[in-house]
Amino acid sequence: MKKLLNFIIILGITLFISSCKKTETTSWENDRDNLIGVWAGTADFVKTFEDGSQESGQRIVNLEFITKEKGSINIGSFPSSINWYYQPEPERIILQNGNGITVSGQPSLFEVILNGGNTQIWNTEFTEYDYNPTTMTSKMIEVIETWNVSKK
Repeated sequence: MKKLLNFIIILGITLFISSCKKTETTSWENDRDNLIGVWAGTADFVKTFEDGSQESGQRIVNLEFITKEKGSINIGSFPSSINWYYQPEPERIILQNGNGITVSGQPSLFEVILNGGNTQIWNTEFTEYDYNPTTMTSKMIEVIETWNVSKK
């Protein structure tokens, strides 16, 4: 009888622990999986040049999460292949160019500011390089963007 009682207690504890673990894992996996699809909207930006001057504006952005690891980002005239990763705490989306080469003018990290399901706000910072072929000089431009996107 004592062995049966010990077995039932151990079985109960094991089931309890495994159910808690599944709930936690399922939550962040669901948040990641909900990103799969096409996200489109606008990015409000502020560019800071080497001399301290600034330029602000807005551009159209399009980001597609094709699978749990692959995607495509379209900023400007052509899309580029990316690998992406989801970090649950703090909530971030990490992008890596599909061929491993860093691309100027492309975000590599988004901090999720507002996760409203199919409407989200993401912040990012990155560096652009402006090359002048005539003078053969380049300038670094620091860019801060806020993406307001909706899932299509």
